Amino acid sequence: MDSLGNTCPYKEKEFLGSAFYALGLSGFYNSNNLYYACCAYDDNFLAAAIKQHGVDQILFGTESPGSGGVLRPDTGKQSDVLIPVVDSLEFLSKEDKMKIFQKNPLKVFTKMTV
Repeated sequence: MDSLGNTCPYKEKEFLGSAFYALGLSGFYNSNNLYYACCAYDDNFLAAAIKQHGVDQILFGTESPGSGGVLRPDTGKQSDVLIPVVDSLEFLSKEDKMKIFQKNPLKVFTKMTV
């Protein structure tokens, strides 16, 4: 799992694919086992990353409390308070948001119960 802030979204598949190939593990790399926490402070970057990677590969993550001490003008909250940001993305359905906030994290953290 990686946070979106640490991801170069246009190159990671090529990089990971070639790295696994060089190690003789070319069959191991599968983008379905790569998840991203939605910790991104730019709404446009977050939206683009969700669209690129797909809702099924995104899960809720934040650094709160963390390094996002700057207040967002649209919410009046610290920039790492991301629930209202994800919730405001109009292209996401209720089911998409349920996946990001609950279903996808449960796929990664399998010992958790709800």
